[in-house]
Amino acid sequence: IFEARELHRLFVEALGAPRRVVVDMKDTSRIDTAASQLLLALKRALASQGKSLVIEAPPDGVREAWRLLGLSRELESL
Repeated sequence: IFEARELHRLFVEALGAPRRVVVDMKDTSRIDTAASQLLLALKRALASQGKSLVIEAPPDGVREAWRLLGLSRELESL
């Protein structure tokens, strides 16, 4: 949960980005539900501002977590 709070803070800052936000996940080994929900919320908030979210290099473990959470379609297409 601590990490989710820090991610939330970073994502709020990211909302001020000019056009798009890039999240590089190449060094991420796993992701929990809270962080996945924050990514989805960021995607939606950016879209409401006409901006985009790009998720780069999500590893297989992250993709599997998203599949189990039912978020594959929304998060892997970024």
